Amino acid sequence: MDNNQLWINFNKGSSEAKEELIKAYSHIVKFVVDRIWTGYKIGSYDKEDLISLGIVGLLEAMDKYNPKLGVKFETYATPRVKGQIIDAIRKEQWLPKDILKGINELEMACEQLATSKEAPTEEKLASALGVSVDKVKKLIRYAGQKVVLRLDAPIATEEGTLTIKDTIEDEKQLSPHQAFLLDQQHKTLAELLNKLSNREKLVLNLYYNEELTLKEISKLLELSEARISQIHTKAVLRLRRLYSKAQKSF
Repeated sequence: MDNNQLWINFNKGSSEAKEELIKAYSHIVKFVVDRIWTGYKIGSYDKEDLISLGIVGLLEAMDKYNPKLGVKFETYATPRVKGQIIDAIRKEQWLPKDILKGINELEMACEQLATSKEAPTEEKLASALGVSVDKVKKLIRYAGQKVVLRLDAPIATEEGTLTIKDTIEDEKQLSPHQAFLLDQQHKTLAELLNKLSNREKLVLNLYYNEELTLKEISKLLELSEARISQIHTKAVLRLRRLYSKAQKSF
C-alpha cells in the first residue's frame, strides 16, 4: 500500500494505517534525536526518552497534516518533532545555576584565549578558570547540550532576528527575509567565522550545512566523537560571543 492510500485510510481512522505511517516516518524522529543527542543524559532525559517525545511530536504532526497543501510530510513534521523535544527539555529547566555560571565563564575564557591567539585547550581553560581539567570537560559537555537547545533561539537585530544557525547556513536555504537580513550583516559575519580555526569551520559546515551527525563527522575526520563534540561546542560558544559583541557595534 502506498503512502497516499495510507494517508486516506489514516484520515478515516484506521489504526493499521496509523502504525504503518509511524513506521514509514520514524526516520524523522531518529534524524532529529541524533542531532540533539550528545551522548549524555539531558536533565532526566536519556536517548529513549527523546525518541518517545519525538514520536509524540510525530503523531501530532500526523493529526494536523493536510496533504492537499502540497507540502511534503517530512518538511512539515521535522520542526514539530524537534519542537516537541526541545520544549520538554526547556520546561524541565535542567541546568543548575552553578553550571550556567560556569558555562558563561567558559565562554568568556574561550574568547580571552582566542583574543590572545592561544588555542582554547582544556588545560588552558582550566588554568584560566582556576578549576580542574575534569571540571572543564564537564562544563563543555553541559555547554554542548545548551548549544543544541539555543541554536534556534533568535538573536535580535534592528531589522529583525537571526539565529546562530542562520549565520552559518547557505543563503539558498534561507527564506527571502532571512536572506535580506543576512546580506546586511554578511561581511561582519564572514569576518567572525574567519576568526575560527579551519577545523572549527569544517566541523560547523559538516554539521549545519551537510547535516552530518557528530558520529559521522568523527569517522570522516578520524577523530573521536568526544573530540568532535568539543570542537563543535567551543566553536559555537566562541561564535555566539563574537556575534553578541559585534551586534553592539551595529
